[in-house]
Amino acid sequence: MYINKKLTSLFAAIILLSGSCTTESREGGDGTPLPPGPGNNERREVLLTFRNELRPGSATKADNPIATPEENALSSPDVYVFAADKEGSDHYTFLQRFAYRADTDATLPEGSEELQLAAGSDNGKTTTGLLRIKKGLFVKLYCIANNTTLIDPATGEDTPLTDNAFTPGQTEESTFKTHHTALLSATAEGDTLHTPLAMSGALTTPLDLTDFSTSARVQAGIKLTRLAARFDIVNNAGLSGFTITSVSMGNGRRGAGFFPIRIYGTTPEAAPGELISYPSRTFAGANANKGMQAGAFYSYPSPKDDNGYLVLKGIYKVNETESKEVSYRIPFTQRTTGGGSATLEINNNHRYTVEITQADEYHLDFNLSVADWADDGSIDEFNPEESIGEPAVTIPEEFKEETKYDDVKKTVSMSLKEGSNFDLAIEVTSALIVQKTYAGGFEAQQYDWLEIPDPQIKDITKAETKDFAYSVIRKKSYNGSRFPRAIIRFTNIMDGSERVLFVEALAAPQIIATSQEAGNHNTFDADQATGTLYRTTGSKVKVNVICPDGTELYKAPEWLEVKKNSGRCFADDLRDHA
Repeated sequence: MYINKKLTSLFAAIILLSGSCTTESREGGDGTPLPPGPGNNERREVLLTFRNELRPGSATKADNPIATPEENALSSPDVYVFAADKEGSDHYTFLQRFAYRADTDATLPEGSEELQLAAGSDNGKTTTGLLRIKKGLFVKLYCIANNTTLIDPATGEDTPLTDNAFTPGQTEESTFKTHHTALLSATAEGDTLHTPLAMSGALTTPLDLTDFSTSARVQAGIKLTRLAARFDIVNNAGLSGFTITSVSMGNGRRGAGFFPIRIYGTTPEAAPGELISYPSRTFAGANANKGMQAGAFYSYPSPKDDNGYLVLKGIYKVNETESKEVSYRIPFTQRTTGGGSATLEINNNHRYTVEITQADEYHLDFNLSVADWADDGSIDEFNPEESIGEPAVTIPEEFKEETKYDDVKKTVSMSLKEGSNFDLAIEVTSALIVQKTYAGGFEAQQYDWLEIPDPQIKDITKAETKDFAYSVIRKKSYNGSRFPRAIIRFTNIMDGSERVLFVEALAAPQIIATSQEAGNHNTFDADQATGTLYRTTGSKVKVNVICPDGTELYKAPEWLEVKKNSGRCFADDLRDHA
């Protein structure tokens, strides 16, 4: 299901000034007094308020959060301070660096000072970071988290986080901001993005630390944002027949910039060497091939002109005794309301959901959706049993012999006879959106053979719950030659929870009611599947046989000629030879 919720930031973006206090009474990041020490009169405390887990495994708001603890983790944040003697100066230069490492055995980078982090009292959801910055200047703060190496685009050389490659008083802010992530390599096995994920954020409104006479603590905040995009994959191998084993990406960007977060390389078209095929990542997790697997793959952002795509590899079950290795491309395109398609950009801090609907040996049908990568809330925070129920299918008596419903696969095999229909009801706690699409890509949308009239709505006994009742009808006006699989999606607009129902045209040939030409006294009874011919040469009766896969004549008695009158899969004449 897809849930769109109002985002809250990873970090509170606030700047305010606290009341004055003496050196002896000031508190550290953990609430304990800071003792006086050398240089304290030349330092000013800046307290950053973070909303993020310190490390993977912290308690979470929900059992299955949209942004997981691993995706929110701060394993190695570094804060770079740039300073100038005038607030509006064009030349802020490097002043100090503060670092924190979740690994207690790790050594802080050369030349850096400790970033003191402390968990808040709200079960780890709030974190404070204490910086002790030199007084007398206006300062800006830049934070890079969970990124092991910076690349200087001017030289292409690595700047490992263990080094101090920035010179105080010399390295310009503008130069620092041009650095980008280390570049992924197509030839390095396992060189893909994984948690903890790189983040960056900046406080570019200068803090005034020019007053030497005050020891007041400044409170500030930096909003950190992930550099990566996330891909969730929904696949039920039991329904699709496709078991995914690995995921990779074609035409992907190799890296990203930090300030601001930006696409690595030239745009809108990439220069040679700026696009690669990401190495494969094993498709694994508690819900892999059983439903939605969140965080199945991560990538750097890329523009739509890259024509990027995911590659899903795995095993397709042809039948009970045969399986075949397969590979499918998932282009970053989305259907539009007019039946066309739109190419999507891959934006950082967004999540893209690929929902597989049907597979065969050569083709994969899927839906692609995009949403913000929320930092709070839960993918299944709402109980589907309470927010949206399962569709209840009722088949009319006259079609029960042919139309069948598989409650496990949520699939209706529907008769194609004229007037064929079935009813369905669904309970929802708010307004409902119903969307009908056809499997088979954009081309299949033209074969619109199903109709879903407006529902009947009534309140039921449960508070705030409504019962939506629909009729699903084979379109009387449709005379196309194809009947692609229909996907009916019901979405609760309040929380985004969904239910999906599939409708397939009955694959067996179906004989339907047929009118004879004027003056033809021969008759055909569709219910009895019986034609009555006068025993005269040339006597004929018209029979309509419909089947989504087409029909071929199997056999007929020698005295009877069967002539196809239409290029479609129905309308045959039966003629008496004698």
